[in-house]
Amino acid sequence: KKELYKVVYKDYKSELSHYYGVLYNLFNYVQENEVFDDVKSKEKYIDIARAQMSSDETKLLAYHGLYNQAGDDRNFKDLIEKCHLLKYMDKVDIKNLKKLCKEKLYEQEAFG
Repeated sequence: KKELYKVVYKDYKSELSHYYGVLYNLFNYVQENEVFDDVKSKEKYIDIARAQMSSDETKLLAYHGLYNQAGDDRNFKDLIEKCHLLKYMDKVDIKNLKKLCKEKLYEQEAFG
């Protein structure tokens, strides 16, 4: 649960915080920038970036969005939902996520 994720995050903070920061800024840029003036353009670039993520990275991102450790005002959970970042998450992993995180879970849009 949250305690386990905190331990993992603490042990790998130097790698994870940088990685999540890059992901957040990338997806937020596509979502908020007027250069991507239509939904189709945004989806195209989000799909390209999301395709680079392994299934393990997607799982960690799902937990990170629920248990944000950034200590700032970035709301990764909302961005994960808006960008459908869990769209290709394995069904078994989604089931496990739902079992572990009953108190706060993602809106269905996060899964595409």
